[in-house]
Amino acid sequence: MKIMKIKSNEFLDILIQQAKDIAGQINSFSSLSFEQLNWKPSPKAWSIGQCIDHLITFNNQYLGRFEKAIDKAKSEEIYGNGYFHFGWMGPLFVNRIGPYSLSRVKTAPVFEPASSNVEKSVFEEFQNNQLKYLTILDRARGVDLTKPKIFSPVSGIVYFRLGNALHIITSHEARHLNQVRRVMASPGFPA
Repeated sequence: MKIMKIKSNEFLDILIQQAKDIAGQINSFSSLSFEQLNWKPSPKAWSIGQCIDHLITFNNQYLGRFEKAIDKAKSEEIYGNGYFHFGWMGPLFVNRIGPYSLSRVKTAPVFEPASSNVEKSVFEEFQNNQLKYLTILDRARGVDLTKPKIFSPVSGIVYFRLGNALHIITSHEARHLNQVRRVMASPGFPA
């Protein structure tokens, strides 16, 4: 999404549709075998299961922060149904960890996926996690997406505007969905 200014509700509608699409695509992999779920194209690469587990871990670090920020904004009547302005930090981060970036990004320890085999229950966990995220996106309607700050779980001094942080989640999910596809297309992927 290259738009720098968009109506808040249109922006949330786009994120909701993207999140639903990602949930559907991740769910389409639920028929993979345990072996396929945990197969790695190389020893240092992530398996499909680890990609999905990482998304759950990453999102869980933010979902509670979103809920608190939305609750606080509503209690303080920080509303805004106009335009959301992206600023510079959000797009910079989305370009770095979004779906179109092929550069490797070192994962902070707080976001590391499981190091051992991932169980097939990871699909249900992701779907439950995504439902929480979709509820948060819907609850954000009417809130000024520019004012509430979401502090990074990695650094207590780095923060994003609520709208940017929501965008980061969806873009990050799309990045790892692409990674899952690359794992499945890798030579040697189990049949």
